[in-house]
Amino acid sequence: MAQDPHIVFLGHRQELLAWLMRHLREREQAEDVVQELYLRYVQYASTHVIEDSRAYLFQMARNMLIDLRRQQQARPTESLGHDELVLVSAPDTAPGPEQIAAARSRLRQLVACLEQLPELTQQIFLLNRVHDMSYKEVADQLGVSVSTVQKHLTRALAHVTERMKPH
Repeated sequence: MAQDPHIVFLGHRQELLAWLMRHLREREQAEDVVQELYLRYVQYASTHVIEDSRAYLFQMARNMLIDLRRQQQARPTESLGHDELVLVSAPDTAPGPEQIAAARSRLRQLVACLEQLPELTQQIFLLNRVHDMSYKEVADQLGVSVSTVQKHLTRALAHVTERMKPH
């Protein structure tokens, strides 16, 4: 069973953002790239099977950085003001309003879905999938066994996958 691309992306979002911030040094610009990456990934992953999502996402991020640097080099920026520099450095394949609205709606749906779960199950899901902690790290932080983490995560993933299916 293929995992929901929205959930897969959320599981790697923080790591991608941290990696991009090391390369871009501006949080706002890194956030913009992550948003664009999210939209591109979800669009592609909804119609294709991706064997290693993490590797694929990081390759997409590398390619986007290369494109961004090419755009910056192609345009002389010495005479530009700050606002114009921000525009020059933004990816030129911005999503349309419909894509943004759909992504935000899907994210709200995911949050509502997670809120239906018991508190411990929510915590385990967020620590593992959003904060990229291992089962052992989650277990240590919450004072539970690794098997408890696995059980709750399985329950959370089944719940989210079922509720996030397109109708």
